[in-house]
Amino acid sequence: PQNGGGDPDWMFYTTYSVYEAAQQFLDARNDNLSDLAGTGAKGRPTFKGVPLQWIPELTHSTQDGYDSANPLYGVNWNTMDFAFLKGKDMVRTKPQKKDNQHNVRVVHVDSSCNLRCNDRRQNFVLHVA
Repeated sequence: PQNGGGDPDWMFYTTYSVYEAAQQFLDARNDNLSDLAGTGAKGRPTFKGVPLQWIPELTHSTQDGYDSANPLYGVNWNTMDFAFLKGKDMVRTKPQKKDNQHNVRVVHVDSSCNLRCNDRRQNFVLHVA
């Protein structure tokens, strides 16, 4: 088994208004009670040890991902992996001479991939009603 640390398996993603409400809830809680929510790593609110992160793309009405229903996305990162196109992983170009630098060569390494979800049933989205 590996030692603890690193990124968590689960994450909750939401808008700033939901994130701020969670912060206010944590500030107003009775410290004598058991810590169901708690403040986790980097001062972020957590619920049962799962960190809550706000996403600006969901919050700002000028962005494509804006959602006025204040969603809460639950993502299990163990169900995600990268899928590389066949023959497009770590493709190197031939060395090329750099402009205005006679003894410098440039080699580009490119990959083409997608983030793939292997089990969508383990992820969810909730909306504030």
